[in-house]
Amino acid sequence: MLRVLLSLLLAGCTRALAEGPADEEANEAPTEGADEAPKPIPSKTPVKKPVETPKPGAVPTKRKPDREAGRDTYLQSCWQCHGETGKGDGPAAAAMVGGVPTLVPLLEKGVPGDREMDRLVDLVLDGKGRMPAYRESYDKHQVRRVILYATDAVKGKTEAVDDKANGAEEDGNEN
Repeated sequence: MLRVLLSLLLAGCTRALAEGPADEEANEAPTEGADEAPKPIPSKTPVKKPVETPKPGAVPTKRKPDREAGRDTYLQSCWQCHGETGKGDGPAAAAMVGGVPTLVPLLEKGVPGDREMDRLVDLVLDGKGRMPAYRESYDKHQVRRVILYATDAVKGKTEAVDDKANGAEEDGNEN
């Protein structure tokens, strides 16, 4: 008796395996359009734009050039007091008792040497007098980039000055 039950059980399992899974969909009658391929589900992942081909001779980089990065930092934290060209004539300078020192004598001769550069970096990081300390905000490499940019700024060679002048001419005075 046990053998008969076991053989019936095995026969049923073998038949079930041969017929495939017993899904509700498998037992349903074919519907209209069953011959059509299923529609793809739209992806939620945005399609990326193709990468532009680099210009011949371009050097790959993961960060901005030093002077451009320095410009961004200068415009974020320095120009309000030191002004666009480092003359100490920024909009916040008028409110400071004693004014803001000009950067021109420090930087008009060009990029400072290593010893002078280190001294200026420490001055910016540690602050002095009315100059606040920026050690919590920037590292020595960022400050060096600012000094590179400021060296150009005191000579009037800045994109910031050019951009502002071009914007004022084209757009008129929007202030």
